[in-house]
Amino acid sequence: MKYLKTFTGLIIAILLFELAKALIVRTGIEQAFFINTIFGSLEFLTVFYLIVLLFIRVCIGKTSGKKKILPHSLTLVVISSLEILFGYWLNHPRTIPPTLKHSFEYYYDYYDCRQLQFQSDKTIYDPLLFYRLKPGVQSNFANREFNHSWVTNKQGERRAGFAARPEIICLGDSYTLGWGVEEFQAFPSILERDAGMSVWNAGVPSYGTARELLQLKNIDSSGARFLIVQYCENDYEENQSFLNNHSTLKISSADKLEELREGNYWMTRYYPGKHFSLVATFWVKKHINRIRPVFKFSPDRHTRTASVKEQASVFMKVLINSGLHRFKGKIVIICIDNPYKIQNGFIDEVDKLVKYEYAPTLLQNIVTVSLDSVLSEADYYRLDPHLNPRGHEKVASVLKKVLTTHKDSAN
Repeated sequence: MKYLKTFTGLIIAILLFELAKALIVRTGIEQAFFINTIFGSLEFLTVFYLIVLLFIRVCIGKTSGKKKILPHSLTLVVISSLEILFGYWLNHPRTIPPTLKHSFEYYYDYYDCRQLQFQSDKTIYDPLLFYRLKPGVQSNFANREFNHSWVTNKQGERRAGFAARPEIICLGDSYTLGWGVEEFQAFPSILERDAGMSVWNAGVPSYGTARELLQLKNIDSSGARFLIVQYCENDYEENQSFLNNHSTLKISSADKLEELREGNYWMTRYYPGKHFSLVATFWVKKHINRIRPVFKFSPDRHTRTASVKEQASVFMKVLINSGLHRFKGKIVIICIDNPYKIQNGFIDEVDKLVKYEYAPTLLQNIVTVSLDSVLSEADYYRLDPHLNPRGHEKVASVLKKVLTTHKDSAN
């Protein structure tokens, strides 16, 4: 009978949490998602608390007097210990058990990682690009596995110096920018040092190919001998939207940028029990989904947005529609993605399109460079999906060889 009361109380508690979550959403406040996350944690912790409590009671038997509080105390100790343990794993990602790694990655991406593009001291609103790097900044950027300096010059480029007419321009997203490493450790800076040519690092987090090429119009490319274009699978959605909108980008408002900044700020805030409750919730839901798909998840690092062939086709159309075929130097195409998508075959598909569909227009200008056999999981951070210094060194080494080979034929 007492177990029936406990079970009934549990059901009532969950229903109250669900009701509270529904009411919070209806208020429309900016912190609604964050507050609902807290309620979700409370739901999980309530269930877990009762399960552990019942287990402890069965193990130690009946208690009376002051000892009645013992099972509750032990249960709180178990939950607190697990929160400390999960916090330790989060701060020391290489100790995360393999069975929990996927859940920790999901937690980090959506509930823990500070997104550089949504930091008000590092980016500013741009009506043509949505946001761009804020000029003249001196600060730092940190997440679980890194804490590096952040410096931009007056042109909004991530470096102290400035090349008015660079010989090499690197277009890309956070991988090109050097997310997670010092500026001198990013492959564009290494390339400048080793290849002996001035380089402009135009990498901006989350930019797709369409925005990268639009940004190129703000850079003096008259002296550029090489244009390096780095592709990542999350470019596809923006690229497809660009084509569907008659080769025009749909840019959100400044209010939308502020909303995203506010969202990232709140979702990275910590509250007691957050690490354990959310990571464990994701782990449980993912295992339930293996039996029968019940829970919906946002796209993760394993999610494919489209076939590699479709991505390559859209990518090439964006290059053509952006007028890049008029660039007189060499266009070097590379692909850098998260460690689960290292060997994706994207460059092979681009190479086929260049040779068999776009030969009259771009064959003489484009050089495709595959990094599929160059990069490995060891070249990435354990938790963060970006390249570590070793990975950037490898990319720069490959590019240096390519640029040296084509140096004489580049304008």
